[in-house]
Amino acid sequence: MEIDAGELPPASEGVSLHFELRAFVSERHPRQRAEFAVNGMDVKTIEVNYPANTATFNLPVSTHSLRNEDKIAVHLNLPDAVSPKSLGIGEDTRVLSFGLVSVEARPLKPSASSVPAGRSDAEKGVGHE
Repeated sequence: MEIDAGELPPASEGVSLHFELRAFVSERHPRQRAEFAVNGMDVKTIEVNYPANTATFNLPVSTHSLRNEDKIAVHLNLPDAVSPKSLGIGEDTRVLSFGLVSVEARPLKPSASSVPAGRSDAEKGVGHE
């Protein structure tokens, strides 16, 4: 999947790609894994085990990547993909693993260490009890 970096929300700290996936798992095939790479760098492996069938997670994309790339390339390796027919649970010969429910780009919030020195606690977001 390629994402046009120019279409992402402005973000001084980078963005987080928030994914929601549905996994093809069953008693006969209880595990699906997905290995994610962003712009050629391995960043995350997720695993869904039956009876669960959904995964929700974030992939961070740095400001460096956003400035230096026209496109954000997200690649997936799906080592447990399988057809329902090969499992004896239907005639569907398509090789299945995960279905993309949604993906959303969200600005990353500045970390506490990135708040400039000399700012008040209120400006830093520190609450008083």
